[in-house]
Amino acid sequence: MIAARKEIRMAVQHWLTRYHTGVAAMDTLHDDLFDRMDKVYSDIISKAGPVMVAKQVAELTDKVIAHLDEEEGEMRTAKYDGLEAHAANHRALRTQLQALRKRADAGGNIGTDALDALNQYFTNHIKQFDLPFAKTMQQG
Repeated sequence: MIAARKEIRMAVQHWLTRYHTGVAAMDTLHDDLFDRMDKVYSDIISKAGPVMVAKQVAELTDKVIAHLDEEEGEMRTAKYDGLEAHAANHRALRTQLQALRKRADAGGNIGTDALDALNQYFTNHIKQFDLPFAKTMQQG
């Protein structure tokens, strides 16, 4: 008898509401991105294998890049003064994500250390760049 593989799901990273921006669409997307990062962590910890981890990393990368593109569009529309610095930070994040995806796609070992660095980056980016942008959006 073949037992069905039970999915191990554990919340490794916890989204903290103190990082909510007050802009519902942005907060919902950030929550989703952290949930996706949780899924990658869970797959690594449960030893789901490089194919599954690569799939999750690809989905996370695609979602984050789409979010960054959308956010930059909103900043351009709003004629946001901090657009250039914010977009420069996005470029660095895109580079980091694409390198992680390339390594995962090649079957490379993706450890939680890579995700810890990404989590730290997200958290710092949200505090330093997204919260000020959200405040501007709420005022105008």
